[in-house]
Amino acid sequence: ELIQDAFDTDRAQEKYGKVKVTGAKLEYTIDGVTKMITIQGATRYNVETDKDGNSVEISYQIGGEKMYLPTSEAVARSEYEFWMENNTEEGIVNGENKYIPIKSWENPNFSKLTDAQKVHLKFLTDSAREADKLTKGKDSIMSRSFNQTWIRLPGILKSDIQRVAEGNYLDSIKHKFSELTEVQADDFETQENNNTTVESFKRVFADISNKEKMRVPIPFRKKLSAEDQSFDLHTITLMNLMGAKNYEQKKELESTFLIVLDVMKNRNVPDTIGLRRMKKIHATNKDSDVPLFKSEKDIQDLKKARDMLENRVYGIKSKDAGSIDVLGKEVSVNQLAKGWLKYSGFTALVGNWINSSVNLSMGTINNMIEAMGGEHFDKSDWAKAGVTYWKDSRKILDDFGTNVDKSRTNMFMNVFNVMGEKQYLDNKFEDNNRAKAWTKMSSLRPIAKAGEHMMQAKVMYATMNHIKVMDKNGEYLDANGKVVKNKKDAASLNEMIDFIPSSKGGVEMKLNELVDATTFTRSGGASQILLETRNLIRYKVRELHGNYDADIQAAGQREFWGKMAIFLRKWVEEGYFRRWRGTGTIFKKHADLTEADRFFSQDAKTYREGYYVTVTRFITRTLAPAIIQLNIAQVGKGFNELLPHEKANLKKLTAELMMISMSLLAYLSLDDDEDEVETKYFFRRQIAELSFFMLPPEAMKVVSTPTASVGTLRNIFKIVTQSIDPGATYQQGPHKGRNKLTVALLKAVPISSQSIKDSKSSLDFLNNSAGIN
Repeated sequence: ELIQDAFDTDRAQEKYGKVKVTGAKLEYTIDGVTKMITIQGATRYNVETDKDGNSVEISYQIGGEKMYLPTSEAVARSEYEFWMENNTEEGIVNGENKYIPIKSWENPNFSKLTDAQKVHLKFLTDSAREADKLTKGKDSIMSRSFNQTWIRLPGILKSDIQRVAEGNYLDSIKHKFSELTEVQADDFETQENNNTTVESFKRVFADISNKEKMRVPIPFRKKLSAEDQSFDLHTITLMNLMGAKNYEQKKELESTFLIVLDVMKNRNVPDTIGLRRMKKIHATNKDSDVPLFKSEKDIQDLKKARDMLENRVYGIKSKDAGSIDVLGKEVSVNQLAKGWLKYSGFTALVGNWINSSVNLSMGTINNMIEAMGGEHFDKSDWAKAGVTYWKDSRKILDDFGTNVDKSRTNMFMNVFNVMGEKQYLDNKFEDNNRAKAWTKMSSLRPIAKAGEHMMQAKVMYATMNHIKVMDKNGEYLDANGKVVKNKKDAASLNEMIDFIPSSKGGVEMKLNELVDATTFTRSGGASQILLETRNLIRYKVRELHGNYDADIQAAGQREFWGKMAIFLRKWVEEGYFRRWRGTGTIFKKHADLTEADRFFSQDAKTYREGYYVTVTRFITRTLAPAIIQLNIAQVGKGFNELLPHEKANLKKLTAELMMISMSLLAYLSLDDDEDEVETKYFFRRQIAELSFFMLPPEAMKVVSTPTASVGTLRNIFKIVTQSIDPGATYQQGPHKGRNKLTVALLKAVPISSQSIKDSKSSLDFLNNSAGIN
């Protein structure tokens, strides 16, 4: 800072006064202390001044040659030498003689640290240095001067718990309101905040054509005030390190991705879309047809690739939606939408035990249908998964509200990121205890939260149970690492993974060193096995229970309106693809399907097709002709010719029809008594969701019903309109005799909104919407 001031001529003149010649010396005065400027070997000094008499330049002579030096630089050099003389001493650093700060610069609190605390401090500083290396010093939180390293805290906001613990109750309330209107400083996944690293201005990156240029974000680089900065050192250090590792991996991928995009943009592809898809250019030889080609500009896969680049590499999970003026204040549309969805979710879900029970039941049924198909796990694998999960249930419960998971199930789910929650970026140590954990929304929905955890964990275990391990020679291994001949005697991947203490004091997931391949991963060793297994597990969870992972969300979900439209309906897209993927080829012969007609999943390492599509093709191409020709043997032959995925699809549809029939029988067996109406509503909801993709009336029911976000908005409007006539009461229906405004208010408040729900009305709505009297 002294040197900066000195080099600024105007500030130097103001702070240090004028430089003058006294005898053979150059002198200046600061804070009443006269100091001398020494220029080695110089003689005959002269100070030149400007018209106002300010010292501007020093001339001096060395060996007969006249030299010039700005007075500001001369003062800066002097101040540097003076500071070094009074603040440093010679010492040994990494075997070299260097100047190091004198003892008075040491923080007196450092000497009070215990040995264990010093080890922990070294862990924190080493983690910061490692993160800096991973980001190659870009937007660094580290600065170096006088052989010392200064580490700035990563810009992560204090939690509300920490604000309250510090006694800043008003600050906590203000922060809550700011979350509703402003993109938060440590939010690096919203586009308007994605490329900004300096608070004073928003940097716009552009390419040569002046188009906005994205870049891989380095999280947590905002400089925050002490009132906002989190001092939960352990959490913010680990979050910074994980963010840096994420940056390194994405940066390596970026250039390859951009090259692929450029190739895609400039290619020509066969024209198979629109009215021209049947058109051919005939050569002179009529036996050879040349397909018509067209430019790639409007092809969907290019748009999808761009979306993937922005979403996964550039980390933009929310597109810039601008701001609106609310009572003279600029309010971020993105933040407003996020706040509204939180409120809508709270109102619609907390206390809604029937909805939670249906979700739990549907998740179990979907797992069962998948097990019946036997493709990526079978009934035996699923049954073992249930036993494994319940054996670990006590430890799973013990993990609730703790800083570090210790149950095998939770450690697996964290490493594989099964639930797509990125717990490593939302695991604040200061917030984690059981009392505080109960304040989170997910904890206020215990049936739903526990159900989601159980369903996804069982998919994880069942998938690993189905994967058998092999050695480097491709021979099966049992749980003891011995070679066995049969696959059924081989150990599952789950049996060959252990969690062991690491040298750094943590816990590390380790695959048995004898395992070099599996039935799912044939080569690549341990790292490839774990990567491909993780991808398969996450794929199956997404396919069976919906896409709740922001890293692979649909392009529309990055827009604020998309988030609101698909809120609480993220199961629809995946459920549709699971049943109807490949609809355009439904009546084609299997042998006629081209590469462009088929969808290959890298995660599942197979071609994927909806099971309604497979069954329809089997009926029209195999079953119907066999019945017409009275050739039953043709059915068996046609079934045997199917691919394993297609056979599994036939079994899945059979299982789904069976579950619909059983639910319908349970529903019809119940009376309309008031005591059984909730149970009857439960089974009716189950029938509706199972047949949603099969029966148009059931689909129309959901499509025509407002989403939870729109429904909550409708409740607010009802309060406003009802305020005009606050004394009005219901004359009929489930709320007969009750005040309309009171009912509207109760519907708009979380928990109380569930207390006035009427299962009989909901049941009637389901039946009427589906055309059932």
